[in-house]
Amino acid sequence: MEPLIRFDDAFTRIRTHMPNWGFETVPAEEAYGRIAASDVEAEMDVPPFSRSMMDGYAVMAEDLSRGTTLQVISTVAAGQPAKSTIEKGQAVRVMTGAPVPENAAGVVRDEWCQVLDEARIEVLRTVFVGESIQSKGDDGKPGQKLVAQGTRFTELDVAVLKAFGVTQVSVYRMPSAALIITGTELVEDVTDELQFGQIYGTNDALLKGALESDGICVGLVEYVQDDAEKLTNAVKRASDAHDLVIVTGGVSVGDFDFTPSAIEGAGSTVHIRKVLMRPGSPFVFATAESTALFGLSGNPGACFAQFSVLVRPAIRLALGLNDAPFPHSGILSHDISLKPIKHTRVQRAKVYVESGQLLVDCQLSQSSGVISSFVSTDAYVRLDDSTLKNGTVVPLRFVRNLPGC
Repeated sequence: MEPLIRFDDAFTRIRTHMPNWGFETVPAEEAYGRIAASDVEAEMDVPPFSRSMMDGYAVMAEDLSRGTTLQVISTVAAGQPAKSTIEKGQAVRVMTGAPVPENAAGVVRDEWCQVLDEARIEVLRTVFVGESIQSKGDDGKPGQKLVAQGTRFTELDVAVLKAFGVTQVSVYRMPSAALIITGTELVEDVTDELQFGQIYGTNDALLKGALESDGICVGLVEYVQDDAEKLTNAVKRASDAHDLVIVTGGVSVGDFDFTPSAIEGAGSTVHIRKVLMRPGSPFVFATAESTALFGLSGNPGACFAQFSVLVRPAIRLALGLNDAPFPHSGILSHDISLKPIKHTRVQRAKVYVESGQLLVDCQLSQSSGVISSFVSTDAYVRLDDSTLKNGTVVPLRFVRNLPGC
């Protein structure tokens, strides 16, 4: 295997070797946030009967004209059975949502009627056939597709499923994830006082939050010192118990960079060792049966760039979602002039809307060791050229919603 591959080739290779985590059936009311593994079809007519959409009087087609006098033979509220049929010259008082007689042609609204006495009304306005009646199956019929495969169920989708009598749905099984954070200098608990040379670890917060926002359960977060044996054992335990293992730190070729050998030593097949991207060139991707393993940079800036544009879209694709490393685009709001390199640059950017255009500002700190600019980062931008002019359209990937969106 070549030691260094281009960004697009790396993503293709990840997609090709990502495990299939399978499907499961869950109750429809528990489908929030899950991803449909197949199309979901209606189980029944909605509405299951023809119903009135207004308070008024259900009448036959012959009695819809202005000036008609009708005999009111019954009153039906929502949830009550309707009289099966009516005859010419008759009307049934119906409330909103109530069933209408089978041969009713329309509902004359209350405000379009004159009540003559307890049993008679006069129609004050001619109405059309079908007025204020929603016919049986008007909203949908059995077998009609409600939700397409690959949809992440929201409360809107689940409400539709309930209305159409759907009790169970097939969804992609969500992987269990493990995070292993390496670095002897890292302190996990911010209540612990730092000693000289120590810093608080942040990659667990970055990755755990991102994975959980995609509905993935993070079952393990473990900090491991820079020790080859300890790290190999930790990776092996994690890969045996989880579907997805992400190791951060120690991924390069320094004296204490044990992540590549630990991943390989855990019995996995390594598919990628290095990618032509900056930041984040040292990058490991491997598989062990149905487990995907990733080795990412220890620097938060590089780590989250790698995760956002290589790991996250690959996971989402494996879960049936439609995704890509840079699925959107924006317009540069300034010139860019950088040192020419072969790598694909992935830069943090602020994104805003001005005069109907999505503008991109990459004038943030891009150092892989700087984390403070994350609070201003809306997206990652792909730069394949070192020199770009203001107004150039660039690919981007959002990492947060824009204000008001």
